[in-house]
Amino acid sequence: MGKDEDRDDQIPSRPSVYNSGDGEEVELCPALWSVCQRRVELGRRACASLLFAVPPLWACTPTGVEQRRVEDALLAEDGLRAVYYLQRAHQRGWRVRDAEEALQQWVRYFHADPSAERPLGLTFHSDRLFRERHLHFLGGILDGTRALPSEFLSLEASQTWIAYWVAHALDVLGRPLTAAEAQGIIKLCRASQSEHGGYGGGPGHVAHAAATYAAVSALCIAGTVDRGAHQVTQRGALTRWMKCDLALADGGGGRFRVSLNGEIDVRAVYCVLATASLLGVLDDDLCRGCVAFIDSLRSFDGAFGGEPLTESHGGYTYCAVASLRILRDAEWLTAAEFAALVAPARDWLTRRQLRFEGGFQGRTHKLVDSCYSFWLAAAARLCDAPFREPQLAHYILRYCQDVEHGGLRDKPHVPADLYHTCYALSGLSLTQSTNTEATLRPVHPAYNLTYDTLHANPFFSKPI
Repeated sequence: MGKDEDRDDQIPSRPSVYNSGDGEEVELCPALWSVCQRRVELGRRACASLLFAVPPLWACTPTGVEQRRVEDALLAEDGLRAVYYLQRAHQRGWRVRDAEEALQQWVRYFHADPSAERPLGLTFHSDRLFRERHLHFLGGILDGTRALPSEFLSLEASQTWIAYWVAHALDVLGRPLTAAEAQGIIKLCRASQSEHGGYGGGPGHVAHAAATYAAVSALCIAGTVDRGAHQVTQRGALTRWMKCDLALADGGGGRFRVSLNGEIDVRAVYCVLATASLLGVLDDDLCRGCVAFIDSLRSFDGAFGGEPLTESHGGYTYCAVASLRILRDAEWLTAAEFAALVAPARDWLTRRQLRFEGGFQGRTHKLVDSCYSFWLAAAARLCDAPFREPQLAHYILRYCQDVEHGGLRDKPHVPADLYHTCYALSGLSLTQSTNTEATLRPVHPAYNLTYDTLHANPFFSKPI
């Protein structure tokens, strides 16, 4: 990597403007701006104990380079924000030395424990959710009044997922679906349902366990507006499809394919159990053997991979823990048995929250990603693993919002998308016991549906 002045995320050399998200662009004064240009090294000195220590041999790998880039992007945003608020608080000129000291104070402040004493004399703005912009970002998709951009062609096989991502994000934000949006979901799911009862990713696609989970979840949300959504799924046919096409006949049960001749992993187990539970068709045939199979996926560090003898992964660990919780609620496990099964994963889950960024990484030595704000925070919540809720909320609110166009992204300086908007909002909802600045509907950590939606579902009888 070249010198700092050659980095492609370097702040321009001339005084510029800062968009605070309040609809105003403020020109930053030259004296403070000159300090902000050196924000990365200042920030690295201020937060040295929090930054990820990259081993020398690893520093030039793609992940090492990207880790440095993410840290620098956060420091750049902190530098701009610090300059903006210093300028607002003190309408006077600054000596460079004073500005540098003040900037270092603010960068430390941004990454301090929010519950700790704050000795600064300046009032820090509240991190807030740009709710209306996110609603605009999500609007017009379900009812077909807005054409999706061309890049969505690559998600043609994920249409039921798109319906779920958008509907759930709107639900978490507290905006009920319109009748037209509910009908859009119903129409798509009817067209995507196979003759065997499962759902594909879109009309004409092969039925898939994950697409079925997404379709059933989207229909649950649509059912809060149009009760006809609850009648779309052919529950008997879908149950037979899961038992005949997805369940493996050998090995004592508990193993499922994601589709006919598809992969056999814990995603399939979770999608089958969650879907069956939502539809009220979870029975002994589907539950039998699942606990033993899930336990066989445990890695040496206590968390879970997708298949036996594979690396622990945040998404797979969520599927494993959430599946065990569903089995506990179905009385296939006692509370003590559930606690014993998930206890080894607690420390691994806690350590996936990065100290500097505040967000979660999906695997050891990987980058922060806002979608794991749900996958890992939900798994942690299910097995009572501690995580720092304020820092997670700050990561999502400070660095993952597109304050200009709406939507949320996985990390700074990348475009927002529907997937990360859905899961970042779900993760943010899980922080609300300490975060009062972004009021969202609470989500059930085992299903990623709001409690309001679950309570409105006539088939779902055992919400927490």
